[in-house]
Amino acid sequence: MAQGELKGGILSKEYYADSLVVEEEIRISRDIHREQHNEHLEYHHAENAIAIALRSNSPILYARALDNHGLLYRYHQVYQ
Repeated sequence: MAQGELKGGILSKEYYADSLVVEEEIRISRDIHREQHNEHLEYHHAENAIAIALRSNSPILYARALDNHGLLYRYHQVYQ
């Protein structure tokens, strides 16, 4: 059984709280990118999403956060 899951496949409140925060951080990074185009803030929120997703032990959340971060890198042409 994955951490954060209870018997019967019901997810804990912490999982839902983490997933909402990850989604919010992704949304904020995208909004900043669209409206203000402040690279420092975009990456700050994208990296927050990654850290929170990693802590939640959810591969789906982690993949979404990494995808968002990768899209920012691609847009800013960061190919290291």
